[in-house]
Amino acid sequence: LRALVMTPRDEQILRHVARHRLTIRPVLQKLFFKSADAAGNVVARLLKAGLLESSKFPDGFSYYQLTEEGAKAIGLTDVPRASDAHAVHAALASLWFCSMDEGPRLLLTAAEEQELLGVNAPGAMHCIQPAGEWSVLHELYVPGPGTSEENVLDRLKKRIDERRKDPL
Repeated sequence: LRALVMTPRDEQILRHVARHRLTIRPVLQKLFFKSADAAGNVVARLLKAGLLESSKFPDGFSYYQLTEEGAKAIGLTDVPRASDAHAVHAALASLWFCSMDEGPRLLLTAAEEQELLGVNAPGAMHCIQPAGEWSVLHELYVPGPGTSEENVLDRLKKRIDERRKDPL
């Protein structure tokens, strides 16, 4: 067997997957490739090399996560993964918000949140969006599929009140 020679783009892709805990082909295509075919060829190569693994959403659409080998290839000892259905849902929502919307937005890792927000870091996902000489910090809340609108509004009001009392 030939040893895999990882390109700088391969490493960027693996780091992207680690940061977001998963990715999907349309995001990879937008961020790293000029065509769907090129994205598909590289994903197939990374899957074959055992650096990524493929799973399916209930509708059959594929998503990709790092394997242990993929994590090791970029110097990680732990494999960042979305471990249950809600974590997959939240990871996909944050991936789309950071990569496909107005973007680019940088999803913060737990260590980056701790460094930026300190011990006061709320238990939510955060991303930074460059905006000229300033940056905008977004706190992401991804409700579960059965969450009522009333619960979502109550949660948002509570978070706003908390931020007003302790703006960091």
